[in-house]
Amino acid sequence: MHKQPTSGRFRLGVCVAGISASIACAQSAAAPDRLNREQLLACVELEDAVQTSGKLHEARVAQHNSEATAIQAEGKSIEESQKVAKGSDNLTEEAMSRRIDVFNKRLAAFNSSMEKLTVDEALMHAEVTRYNEACTDREHDVRDRQLAVATYQARKQASAAAGPFEAGLKAFDQGNYPEALKHWLPLAEQGRASAQYNIAVMYEQGLGVNKDDTQSARWFVAAAERGDATSQLKVGTLYEAGQGVAKDVASASYWYGQAANSSDAKNADAARQARERLHNLPKEFQAGLQDVVAFDGGRFVLRRAVNKECVVALQGEVTQSANLKFNDVVKKAKAQDCARPLILLLESPGGSVDAGLALARSVREEGMRTIARYECASSCANIFLGGTERVLWGSRAAIGLHQISNVRGVGSFGTTTCVASRDDPAVQALRRHLRFVVPETSDEIMRIVMNTPCSDIEWVKGKRALDLQLATRIEAQGEDVFGPREERVGTTDTPPR
Repeated sequence: MHKQPTSGRFRLGVCVAGISASIACAQSAAAPDRLNREQLLACVELEDAVQTSGKLHEARVAQHNSEATAIQAEGKSIEESQKVAKGSDNLTEEAMSRRIDVFNKRLAAFNSSMEKLTVDEALMHAEVTRYNEACTDREHDVRDRQLAVATYQARKQASAAAGPFEAGLKAFDQGNYPEALKHWLPLAEQGRASAQYNIAVMYEQGLGVNKDDTQSARWFVAAAERGDATSQLKVGTLYEAGQGVAKDVASASYWYGQAANSSDAKNADAARQARERLHNLPKEFQAGLQDVVAFDGGRFVLRRAVNKECVVALQGEVTQSANLKFNDVVKKAKAQDCARPLILLLESPGGSVDAGLALARSVREEGMRTIARYECASSCANIFLGGTERVLWGSRAAIGLHQISNVRGVGSFGTTTCVASRDDPAVQALRRHLRFVVPETSDEIMRIVMNTPCSDIEWVKGKRALDLQLATRIEAQGEDVFGPREERVGTTDTPPR
């Protein structure tokens, strides 16, 4: 029988990046040549750490190369634009001058990032050298090596059991920043806003990584794009100051507006600060705040971005009052010079059939796009179908169909009956609406409506919604666009367009 050798030489995989030198095996170069159990455990941990650090370095290099390509393309575009604009009026020349100024700042930031990458490369090689001296080609007991691997794996599993995000928080609180980064980086790359925010803070403050404003801005923007109000406020300040990004007051205004309009009570402080900063900008950039038109049962919320794209959110029950107030919202949008088509974000539980059908006709006449990001049934579904383009956004988005109901009486004395007759005026009005907005599939949709009692709902989503032409587009089908909110170090989603 072949026996396991009781001694050997220890060689880890090739190191691709450096980490902090404050680790036991890196300090043992002067120790006897044979590695003990404690040193072996440190080297096993180091092997895992350098691999994670290497992936981060590779990601930075890839982003740097992508930015180089973008800058080259922008430079060529500016050259071509200058040829076309030669001899144009002063206004065109002024716009070109601003564009060149922004380009030069972007180029300067790129060159600074390249210098940091060069420094990082040198530090990486120095770390690899120290690692090789401490951990490679050193004699050890193979059983000690096996025990070290098992111990380290057990520690990782214990951390994973608590969740990688929480494990990162624990490591961060203990000052073990490389370990925190190792836990948060995969989550950040998967799109978790809290991890993206935390990594941005680490780059901003130089915790476990070289301080890097460009990388910090990159991760703050990623979290902001996921709808995190604190990050949106931060990105606004970065654009206003030109820190890690080219100075752009219009972009600062946009992100302040996103943060200012957060309805989550947890974001109240960020929203307040964003409003203050927005009002301190020049008047031409004070866009993005919401305008509210209330009606009996709910409200319309109009939000305008700097690029003039506008979203109208219908929140609350669909009533005749909502239909009457709709024109006021459209007038406000026109007064704010909103780009067309307007976007109608439906956040309503439904309501009056007559009011919903009338509102749906108005939506179609205005050429509006409709978006639902969670369940939209009854009158909400009818309004959704009025959109010229209809988007189901996120994993919760679904259209609910059922028979029309009649409610007689008030409160606990009221009674609800389902309308099963195809000759009922309300049913005929719904059929006419379906034949107008989705003529090819109206009969099939009507069949589902009439076969589903008003006490129940037939939910339609995904491919089936597309096949029935209830929706024209699906966005982020497997993603919860609301998402859980976790704690972050140091401290309303935007619909697709």
